[in-house]
Amino acid sequence: MKPESREPGLTETAHLLRFPENARRLLAALRRAKRRQGKPESVAKLRREMGLVR
Repeated sequence: MKPESREPGLTETAHLLRFPENARRLLAALRRAKRRQGKPESVAKLRREMGLVR
């Protein structure tokens, strides 16, 4: 993987972390993922829940 291909994701993450509430949610989700807590969900299910189904 080229380093340039990771830049958009890193830029977006840095932007989201600038806001305290987003930072808390993202870091809490990261901790849960590292502990393997929670139930995995499919992208399709998440899209439906968010109203992003085309």
